[in-house]
Amino acid sequence: MNPQELLLAPTSRLVHIGPHKTGTTSVQTAFHVGRTMLRQHGVHYAGSLEQPLLAALAVAGGGGMRGSRPPRPEDWTELVDEVRDAGEQRVVVSTEFLSYADEAAARRVVTELTGGPVHVVITLRPIYKIAPSQWQQYVQNGLRVPYDEWLDGMFRRPPYDQPTPSFWRRHKQDELVRRWAGVAGAGNLTVVVADESDPGMLLRTFEAFVGLPEGSLVPTENAANRSLTFGEIELVRRLNVEFEERRWSDEAHARFVRHGAARRMKRGRRPAPDEPRLPMPKWALERAAEVGAETVETITSLGVRGVGDMSTLAAVPDKVAEDDELTAMPLLPGNAVALAVLGAIAASGRVDATEQQLARAISTLAAGIGEDAAKDGDLQGLPPVPADAAALAVLSAITVGAAVSLVKQKKKLVPNTDVPVEQRLVRDVRARELVRAVVQRGRRRLRRPLGGRQGPSRAKPGAALGR
Repeated sequence: MNPQELLLAPTSRLVHIGPHKTGTTSVQTAFHVGRTMLRQHGVHYAGSLEQPLLAALAVAGGGGMRGSRPPRPEDWTELVDEVRDAGEQRVVVSTEFLSYADEAAARRVVTELTGGPVHVVITLRPIYKIAPSQWQQYVQNGLRVPYDEWLDGMFRRPPYDQPTPSFWRRHKQDELVRRWAGVAGAGNLTVVVADESDPGMLLRTFEAFVGLPEGSLVPTENAANRSLTFGEIELVRRLNVEFEERRWSDEAHARFVRHGAARRMKRGRRPAPDEPRLPMPKWALERAAEVGAETVETITSLGVRGVGDMSTLAAVPDKVAEDDELTAMPLLPGNAVALAVLGAIAASGRVDATEQQLARAISTLAAGIGEDAAKDGDLQGLPPVPADAAALAVLSAITVGAAVSLVKQKKKLVPNTDVPVEQRLVRDVRARELVRAVVQRGRRRLRRPLGGRQGPSRAKPGAALGR
């Protein structure tokens, strides 16, 4: 489509509602880092962060990320005021959390974001590409349901709303388009299907919407947003099971798992091309294609504007997974385990343990379960470790570092040298002691099964947005 045909009227309010896993992060990051350039072209990107998350939650509903501050009504009010005060500039509001809005909430968005005509943009991808990534996001927010059980609940068990009711609220694409077109008007809604073979297509389309010169929005690599491998995400899920069994707080989960172990793995390594990713079985691919075909039919019937090849929404890949691939215990590269342990330790406080010292700990743990040990201190040469054993290593790092933050006796701190390692601040534990504690705990707990399938699998409904 010609860029001039996409250009929105001056003073327009472009509201990009996602949904999740459709290129939203790349769009939001490009707008956020380009704020100075945007002002030169009369474009205002709303919010002070990459996306106005809390404002979207305040109007659309949801409890926010586990362990994070819940939204307040004034979060939405402040965003409305900001958009109004932007005056005659074109304004961009981008947050995938608006995709959860029901009809009443969507009407509030369209009505209250004043100052110019509102144009809604929905970015779409084939469901078979969204589902594995979305399960990952749920797990990073605390979900304990194994992948195969989650797929079964979402695609084969009517009414398809357990264990994560928000999934189809966001990703039943035909209903999402129909809901927002009914509120904004078909002429005020554009559906964009990204071209997977052309990474720059999505940013060029948004440039055209608001009249930016081609190349103004620059893609920014964001390692923290990459997908986890099958082994990495299974490690996180098993930590979730342990957190639930121990009744540890949501704040602790956010600190040690989401911002600790998971983030350190994402940022600290680039997975090898042959590391297993989350697959989709044939039956799920067929259901995903049906959903995509329904979306294409709806877009055509509603008369909304479309950008990109809509037929790809109903496509399926050639490669499919066997059912046993979904249930097999994945192996995790040793360097990923070491980074996850380091992330948990860093979340506890300062410690003088180095990557090489942790590498020796993971190597020793691997040797204890029958794997060949790596060369002393070689982080890249560490042997693979099953995800359940890896979870034990990370859990040990958390319990050693955070079980007791302060030990008091008669209102005085007990000297750190006089208390067990488990009862000291991490920054007061010598690296050698920490490594020894991690390995000993891991070996001891390997004698009993980790929670996994035997533990509680289903999260409490509505406990957090990601559930």
